[in-house]
Amino acid sequence: MLADFCFIGKKDTIVSVEKIESYMFWRSCIVYAVIKTGGKQHAVTEGEVLRVEKLDAEPGSEVVFKDVLMVKGADDKVAVGAPILKNASVTAEVVEHGRGKKIIVFKYKRKKNYQRKQGHRQDFTAVRIKAIAA
Repeated sequence: MLADFCFIGKKDTIVSVEKIESYMFWRSCIVYAVIKTGGKQHAVTEGEVLRVEKLDAEPGSEVVFKDVLMVKGADDKVAVGAPILKNASVTAEVVEHGRGKKIIVFKYKRKKNYQRKQGHRQDFTAVRIKAIAA
């Protein structure tokens, strides 16, 4: 029998069993897919806003991701590609283009009077997932 509370991650994080069971029920009902874009894999659901590597599309236009690696339907059936699914696609709408948070690259050599500081901001495209077709 399960206890009334469970420890998740850190020792001081206590979550009730009802919350875990409701999350697992919710997770089993949704449809999601794993897509590949920009050299990365993303698990997506319908309505989700996702930041991907910069795409060549205008805000408001639709993009279709054909590299779908896995799809899980509402009936709990999972289709896994080897490596991609042939007839599956994910349709998304471009929300905006932007630049990420600045990171600092700092090179330093002690005793040699050598210091170089350089900043970098990665370009991204925010997309809203509209449909998952399998």
